[in-house]
Amino acid sequence: MNQINRKKLQQFITELVKQEGLPPNSVFAIETAFLLWQTEITHDEILSQKPKPPVQQIAQIEYIFFGFNGVLTNNKVYIDSKGDISVRCDQSDLRGIKQLRSIGKLVSLLSSGSDVVSQSAAEFLSVDLFDQCIDKAGFLREWMKKNGVEPQQVAYVGSGEHDVGAMQQVGLKLCPADAESEIIAIADYVIPCLGGEGIASGVAELFKVDLSDNQPLGEFA
Repeated sequence: MNQINRKKLQQFITELVKQEGLPPNSVFAIETAFLLWQTEITHDEILSQKPKPPVQQIAQIEYIFFGFNGVLTNNKVYIDSKGDISVRCDQSDLRGIKQLRSIGKLVSLLSSGSDVVSQSAAEFLSVDLFDQCIDKAGFLREWMKKNGVEPQQVAYVGSGEHDVGAMQQVGLKLCPADAESEIIAIADYVIPCLGGEGIASGVAELFKVDLSDNQPLGEFA
């Protein structure tokens, strides 16, 4: 696709987003999904706006915190006839988290809420859960102080305005391709996938972890 057609596509998607009342940051996600489907663009081309962080910055990371809604889920909830709520998690995230742990990274889930859904997800993904963190930024500051951890040793993966403060506390700010515009603006790197579509595997790939193995995923919790 040449530059002229690319601009026309962006203009078309922008108008469509306005007409449908979608968030402005949807433009990037829709364009990315369309071009990938058309195999007109590679991941490297998508991320040209946000090149990969320097190796030295990535190498310092020892702790990785994931937000929950919009990061490890697609930000949608499913309500059955009994009123029970559920969300969808991607099994590839389990493999990604296992791979991150295999190279010594400590992976945790940071949630502002406290419910059986996030607890079940944390159990399934085998990660430590810090919930009821209304003030995520304050929690991270206190956690780093208590554990003697420097900001440059911590990465945070967020997607929405509730993650802005937390991301500003750490040395490596990451987000999915469909994160809110203010998150993409401050992110050091945009993982080339949508929230709930294998974000942990994308993070593991950033750390140059080989995801091609066929190790078992384990069972659902």
